[in-house]
Amino acid sequence: MARKPESSLGWVRPDHTWLHARVCTGMNETWQVYVLECADGSLYTGVARNLERRLAQHNGLRAGGPKYTRGRRPVAVRWQEPAADRASAQQREAAIKRLSRNQKLALLES
Repeated sequence: MARKPESSLGWVRPDHTWLHARVCTGMNETWQVYVLECADGSLYTGVARNLERRLAQHNGLRAGGPKYTRGRRPVAVRWQEPAADRASAQQREAAIKRLSRNQKLALLES
């Protein structure tokens, strides 16, 4: 019987079902930078790979999510932008967080 090849992550399946699982679970989705509007009118900026899942976390439909939106539900996505990778998404998030409220509202209108 042929022995399976090893990798640093353990055994690798020769039929590449791990790749299929990776695609089906959304691990290849692009990063998104987003701005939410909370029920109290405040704005929240964040990044996510799967924005639909993250929004469910913000609204308490799934486990996880930040404390900030917990008491400000429901929240809605007002703006989103794709990013090439996590680093660029986090840089864009930081830049948006530095904007004033009026500048953020202008961004939402564009």
